[in-house]
Amino acid sequence: MARESEIRFNYDKALSQVGQLRAAAEHIRNVVMSEFSGYVDQTNTVWKGQSADLFITKCRKLLDELRIAADNYDKLAQLISANAKRTYDSEMTALRIAQERTFNGGGRMR
Repeated sequence: MARESEIRFNYDKALSQVGQLRAAAEHIRNVVMSEFSGYVDQTNTVWKGQSADLFITKCRKLLDELRIAADNYDKLAQLISANAKRTYDSEMTALRIAQERTFNGGGRMR
């Protein structure tokens, strides 16, 4: 059976990974998409014609895919967070039950 410190360590590690996923999603939205969108808009003002239209269409599709990726990172972070919380609660409950069944540290069951 895991000790309380191990349970907390694993939970904190999972939450750290959740934070990294959320930060990546935020970075995609705030930096990558905004800068790329600006480049697309600038390109659209200086480059005209059929090739430009095709290029801009592909760029906008890529922006949609980046938005979807960021949304998926958020969803994954939410799933990991919920699963980590359930696991943490279950393991802490199991630990508490195991501790209640022993007495005086002797490991004997009641």
